[in-house]
Amino acid sequence: MPVIPKNLVKRVVVILNMKKIRAIGDFTGKAKLIRQSMSGNVNFPTPPLSVAVNGVFDTDIKAMDAAQINALTKAKGTAAVRDVAKQTVLNDMHLLQGYVQGIADANPVKAEAIVQGSGFEMKIVTPHSKGDFTASNTKVSGTVKLAVNVKKVTGGSKRASFKWQYGTDEKTWIDMPATLKGSTTVSGLIPGTIYFFRFLVILKDGESSWSQPVQLMVT
Repeated sequence: MPVIPKNLVKRVVVILNMKKIRAIGDFTGKAKLIRQSMSGNVNFPTPPLSVAVNGVFDTDIKAMDAAQINALTKAKGTAAVRDVAKQTVLNDMHLLQGYVQGIADANPVKAEAIVQGSGFEMKIVTPHSKGDFTASNTKVSGTVKLAVNVKKVTGGSKRASFKWQYGTDEKTWIDMPATLKGSTTVSGLIPGTIYFFRFLVILKDGESSWSQPVQLMVT
C-alpha cells in the first residue's frame, strides 16, 4: 500500500450535530444510534465507557428516557431531573466522540469509513498545526490566556463559538464559560502547577470533538 504524505491527507473531524438533535426525541434517537453503531464494532474495541446493552451508556440513555416520561407529566421538578439526565448522556456522547476521533486520526486512510460506522457525522478539514491552539501565562499570576487560530479551526466559518476546559490531568476536566470568540482567560490557577487545556468548536453543522490538550506550567 502506498504511503500518503501527511500534508496531502485531509483530517476527518467527528461531528455531533446539535442543531439536528435539539428536540428530546431526536437527541435520544441519536444517542441510541451511536450506541448501536459502536457496540460490537471491530473499529472500537475499547471505548471509554461501555456501549453494550445494559452498559454505562445504555443505562444512562434509559435513565433519560424514564426522566422524559416523568417530565411529560409536568410535575414540579421533573423537567430539571430530565435535563440532568440529558446532560449525562451528552457527556457520554462527547467522551465517545473524542474516542472515535482518536481512532480516525490513527487511521487516516480509513477515517471516513470509521466515522460513518460510529453513528456520528463528520466534516473534512485541513489538519491543524500545533500553533493553532496556544496557552500562555499573563502578567497576572495564576491567570492563563487561551487562544485559537479561528480561521483555521473553523474552516473559515463566520458563525462559530467555543467551549473550553482545563484540568491538572487529562482525565478530570473543569468546564469554563463558552465564548463567541476564539480566546478566553482562566484565573485562580495555582502557580507552579502544570495544567492541561483544550477547546471544542461549535459550528452551524455541529460540534467538533475536543482538541488535543496543550499543557502549561502556570506562573
